[in-house]
Amino acid sequence: MKKCLYCKKPLDDDCFSNKVGYFCSEDHFDKYLKSLSDEEYVEVQNSFCVCSDDD
Repeated sequence: MKKCLYCKKPLDDDCFSNKVGYFCSEDHFDKYLKSLSDEEYVEVQNSFCVCSDDD
């Protein structure tokens, strides 16, 4: 079952998703990014690289 990476709430098919993971909303994605350490944030940004198509 998919869970929001920010609040851990179970999600249905109508959720916000990207290469980072699944979220309740785009707002929870933004809050998740703000909660990361600098090192974690860099790792997440690297996951958006166009050369990494690991969907």
